[in-house]
Amino acid sequence: MRAVLLDLDDTLIEEEPFARAQLRRTAELVDGVDGDTWDDVVIESARALWRTSRYYPEFLELGFASWEGLWATFEGVHPRLEGLVTWAGTYRRAAWRSALDAVGHVPRHPDSALVDALVERYIEGQRSGHPVLPGAVDLVARLAQAVPVALVTNGPPDIQRLKIDQARIGAYLSAVVISGEAASGSPIRPPSAVPS
Repeated sequence: MRAVLLDLDDTLIEEEPFARAQLRRTAELVDGVDGDTWDDVVIESARALWRTSRYYPEFLELGFASWEGLWATFEGVHPRLEGLVTWAGTYRRAAWRSALDAVGHVPRHPDSALVDALVERYIEGQRSGHPVLPGAVDLVARLAQAVPVALVTNGPPDIQRLKIDQARIGAYLSAVVISGEAASGSPIRPPSAVPS
């Protein structure tokens, strides 16, 4: 063995279950919402908008999930994706507004404050630190003593780099390739398995 190539999300750190838990946590802000199903409502609302974006072909190619768009800044993306920084703010607000509409939430007053609170709560939760899977750091450290270890991951660079830092694995990695920086999807996960 000359080197090891690893994935990040749901390989070294918990991604989808953690994202769903953070979505359910936002339900506390909305009167009368079922917290057990709210994550599905938000994801379906976000996906519907995600799929109408002019960037959707790139999202598929690069493995960007709709829930990542709810908290990524898209800073550091490949130049072909530069417009995502501006688009993301509009997308986030529209996705949360759509989720509120989907559950029949009738605002008592203009609800921009509620949408802002939902955006902030989700971003805060996601940026709090994804759980590292048991034994992952030890495995990466042991591998790095024997061979070069590279991480190849799909996603927006700002959030993928944050997850690497929070997991404290960066020092063990000889190379990091993030689809959003390289403008090329990870070979580890086939495109048909990419969440949208």
